[in-house]
Amino acid sequence: MEQRTGNKKKQFFGQVKLYEHRIASLQRHLEAIEHRKTQVKAIDYSKEQVKGGNMSSWEALIDKTDKYKQDIIETSLKLIELRTEILEIINKVEDQRYALLLTLRYVECLEWSEIEKIFDRTRNTIDQWHTNALAAVWIPNL
Repeated sequence: MEQRTGNKKKQFFGQVKLYEHRIASLQRHLEAIEHRKTQVKAIDYSKEQVKGGNMSSWEALIDKTDKYKQDIIETSLKLIELRTEILEIINKVEDQRYALLLTLRYVECLEWSEIEKIFDRTRNTIDQWHTNALAAVWIPNL
């Protein structure tokens, strides 16, 4: 039972990384569309026939970039809210080593090797602290 609860806590905290990856993905798509905008050729209106929307037109690309920008903003706001919620939960952990470890891993999304260097401890020690830190955390509605 305790291990399942620990996994649920890791999944809850791990949402930060998912949001960061989603934002990065949206930014890559936005950059690709921005690049496509530079490839749009000028329109010779004397030869242009109105046949309906062109998905590669300048206007369509502007609409797409605006949509991606809005998605990035909305996802970033959700990420800020989630980080704030996670920090409030972590701040209730009494052992400051555990609080720092959780912050480094789940707020800053550092890799385990980086955390080992910060604490100057072995991976086994860090794993034990992580287990204890998760046990010390209480997440509402979990």
